[in-house]
Amino acid sequence: KLIAKRYTKFEDVFDYFMPVSRRTRNNQYCSSMWGRTRDGDYASAINHTLKSIDRCRTLHCISSVFNNGRYSKLNFATRKPTVEFRHHSGTTDFDKISNWVLVCMSIVNAASNGKPIKKMERNRQGTRPLAHRFSVLFGALDVDSTVKTFFRKRMKHFIKLDGQPESVGA
Repeated sequence: KLIAKRYTKFEDVFDYFMPVSRRTRNNQYCSSMWGRTRDGDYASAINHTLKSIDRCRTLHCISSVFNNGRYSKLNFATRKPTVEFRHHSGTTDFDKISNWVLVCMSIVNAASNGKPIKKMERNRQGTRPLAHRFSVLFGALDVDSTVKTFFRKRMKHFIKLDGQPESVGA
């Protein structure tokens, strides 16, 4: 549950580590973890998904929370009790692979250590900037500064390439 909740809450941050073809609802093989939104109210959609995950008691239930099941960014619909991280695009670049594996392992470790995931909160303006959400995410992950720097540079690269994204919550 904690893996699914952490990934759901910070999907927008993870999206900006990836090319546009792997973001939000742009790829049928790694679809968004978020449910439908009303009027762009992403925080409500995320909170609804977080509550749905809380009610689950099995991996099958968690998988069914996400619209595309095994084709979500996290796949819990596996034959064994495992999770598949599907978000990253294919690559042979060692730096991309090793840094992504370290982040995925850190997400799993944070979940196994029981670090809780809070619901989405709003600040006075309604959203938090992506850079703030990056800091919150990596503040909860046990990775060294070189991994953080790698993903900060990658995020800045995609923001420069694709423009500043809308942020969804706190």
